[in-house]
Amino acid sequence: MVGSPTHKMVHFQGANYGQLFDLTADPGEIVNLWDDPAAADVKQELMTVLMNWHIDSALQTRDARKRVVAPPGAEVGVAMQ
Repeated sequence: MVGSPTHKMVHFQGANYGQLFDLTADPGEIVNLWDDPAAADVKQELMTVLMNWHIDSALQTRDARKRVVAPPGAEVGVAMQ
């Protein structure tokens, strides 16, 4: 999910559909604008924000994925490979 002051977008990873709401015109988030051609520019802007977040997040957590929780009795601070 990503949002702006005027819109909220939910994208389901691996899917080609989602939800896009105009929070100003539709504060109750009833009308899904995902397939509305009039909302294409807003949808693209928010998809770009979401894509950049995924890229930044992957870069920041790349080394964290390599960590392994030490088994009981292992010395603290010893890296396991």
